[in-house]
Amino acid sequence: MRLRLVAAALLFAGAAAGTAVLLRDPSSPASAVRIAYTVEDLATGARTTEVLEIDRPRVSRRLLDDGGSMTTQDGVYDRAADGRWRRLAVVPPGEVGQDLQLAAPLAWAETAGRATRDGTGSVAGRACTWWLTREPLDVAPFAPATAQDRARSCVDDRGLLLADTWRAGGRDLRSRTATAVTSVASLAAFDGATPEPIDARLVTTVVQQLSEPAGDLVIPRPPPRAGLLAAVRMVEVAPGTTDVVRRTQRAVYRTGDVVVVLDQVDETAGPPVPQGDGEVDLGALGTGRVRATGGGLVVEVRVGDGLLRVRSGLPLASLVAWMATLDPR
Repeated sequence: MRLRLVAAALLFAGAAAGTAVLLRDPSSPASAVRIAYTVEDLATGARTTEVLEIDRPRVSRRLLDDGGSMTTQDGVYDRAADGRWRRLAVVPPGEVGQDLQLAAPLAWAETAGRATRDGTGSVAGRACTWWLTREPLDVAPFAPATAQDRARSCVDDRGLLLADTWRAGGRDLRSRTATAVTSVASLAAFDGATPEPIDARLVTTVVQQLSEPAGDLVIPRPPPRAGLLAAVRMVEVAPGTTDVVRRTQRAVYRTGDVVVVLDQVDETAGPPVPQGDGEVDLGALGTGRVRATGGGLVVEVRVGDGLLRVRSGLPLASLVAWMATLDPR
C-alpha cells in the first residue's frame, strides 16, 4: 500500500509540475543532423516528404507533410497537421525515439545471420552499404529477410539510414530515399512553441533525477572514455491504477557519438527472463542474451531477482568487456 501511495503522489506531482530531466554535457556534443527523404507508396505511387532530425541524445524528431513525432529527454510528443505539439507520454532520458545507432547492431547481426550485405551504393552523395533484413531497421529487432518479407536498407559509415525499400507479405509497400543530409548546430525542440501538456490521469511513469547512479543490481561505472549524461529512477504503474509494475534505475552515458543506456530493472510480476537472439558471456554477471535493434545492441542478463539491460551503439566486444567489469551487488 505504501508503494502505491508513493507512486500516486509522485505521478500526479510530476505531471502537474511538468518536471524535466536535464542531461549533463560532460564533453563537446556531437553535431545535430537533418536528413530529408522522399517517400513513395509503392502501391499507389503517392509521394510525400519526411525530415528526420537528431540532436543526440537530447532530441529526435520525424516531421511529415501532415504531422510528426518527437522524443526528448523527458517525453514523447505528437505534431498535428497545423504544427501544434502535444505531449503523449512521460519517458526517461535515453529513449531511442528516431535516433538510430545502426553500425554495431548490423555488424553483430551479420555474424548471427540476421542481416546480410547486399552490395554498396551512394545516396545523397554519401557512400553506403546495402543490407537485407526482414523489416525496416527502424521498425523491429533485426531478423533474416525472406522472399515475401524483406527490407533493403542503405546505411553509411556513421550509421545513418539513407534509403530503404520494404516488402511485406509479398507486396512492395514503400520506398524511402534521402535527398539531403546536413549538419546543424542544434535543434529547437518545439520551434519556439509550448506543447500541450499530457492529462495527469494518463501518466503511468514518474521520473526522478539522481545526482549519481546507484548500485541496485550492480556497482555502476561508466564505459571507458564515457561521460555520464543523466541518472534517474522511474516508477511505472498499471494504467488507471497506482499499482507499481516496474521500478528501474537508469544511467545514460556517452562516448564520442555513441550513447550507452544502463537499466537496472525490478519487475514486480516475477523473476525476469532475458530476451535476445544469441547468448553472450558476461563474466561475473553470467550468461546474457543479445539482440540487434535500430537503437543499438541490447544485452540483457538476470542479476539476482532483477534484470540488467544495456542498450548501446558500441561494438559487441567493447560492450561485453565493459559489462564484465560491473560487479553484482
